[in-house]
Amino acid sequence: MVASILNELQEKLGGWVLENEMLSRHCTFCVGGGAKYFFHAKTSDEIVTAVKTAQDLNIPYYILGGGSNVLISDNGFDGLVIKVGNMDFEIRGTEVVVGAGALTALVANQTVSAGLSGLEWAASLPGTIGGAIYGNAGGFGGDMREVVKKIVVFGIKNPISNSREFENGFLEFENKDCGFSYRNSIFKRMDPKPIILSVVLELKKSSRAEVVLKMKENEKKRQEKQPLGKKTAGCFFKNVEFKDESEILKLTKAADVPKEFLDAKRIPAGWIIDQLGLKNYKIGGAEVSDKHASFIINAGDATADDVVQLVAFIKTRARNEFGINLQEEVQYVGF
Repeated sequence: MVASILNELQEKLGGWVLENEMLSRHCTFCVGGGAKYFFHAKTSDEIVTAVKTAQDLNIPYYILGGGSNVLISDNGFDGLVIKVGNMDFEIRGTEVVVGAGALTALVANQTVSAGLSGLEWAASLPGTIGGAIYGNAGGFGGDMREVVKKIVVFGIKNPISNSREFENGFLEFENKDCGFSYRNSIFKRMDPKPIILSVVLELKKSSRAEVVLKMKENEKKRQEKQPLGKKTAGCFFKNVEFKDESEILKLTKAADVPKEFLDAKRIPAGWIIDQLGLKNYKIGGAEVSDKHASFIINAGDATADDVVQLVAFIKTRARNEFGINLQEEVQYVGF
């Protein structure tokens, strides 16, 4: 049965399907077991064909971007992992047409070089544009919701209102349809998950010298505050948002919350974890960064189980001592 499925995948996808490919090679955490089947789709058509083939064969599939915001199970993924590699890129005035597999940092750098403003915050961000849209990635006061004009997705079964439906399962979303919020979008909440294929970004014309300077300033801040160069999945936890100070009464009793956090109605998860004294805390090969406590580092030999145990420990401490329920920003795969 397994051989026949592999043969059918090979036949439909051009013979480029791998068996038992280690997913640790395809994520920034460098953690995780193997994919039963693995296919690197280099065009939007190949992505769609791979999805349709998996559906026809009734096997699970997972869309993997740059692997920067995921924790993959030690058992891997029992199905087809489709690595998105459609990296189309075109600048049309202030509009930028991008394939979902394009690297976010590369797009940011190229648009900045063209004197376009809007992605300076993303110049050293890992991952792909598709993943950045899915989780409404952001930093340094900017995020994807500010620059997305429209998105083409595939695999929608229940189209939302105000979106223009295409034939054969394709759909176009305008910015207002995307339900963007802090590190969230409608795509995270939909079931089944739609596949983001491409995006049109709307940026602003600016002085090249000005946007380059802003980009470099952001990169310097990121280097100072984040464990760049380490094996991580990025910022593991979402920052804590609240409507008024009464919502964080327990925290204010335990720690002196900086006024800037209270004014912003958002407390960084890294600051909370730091107040718990957990920097450098380690379980197995998984360790809390001493530079930014919301980052968990693969110190060299971490397993996904090590990370899960460390995350559970952090969340328990935050809940018991501060009454705060930390939520993961990172997506779990294969659990």
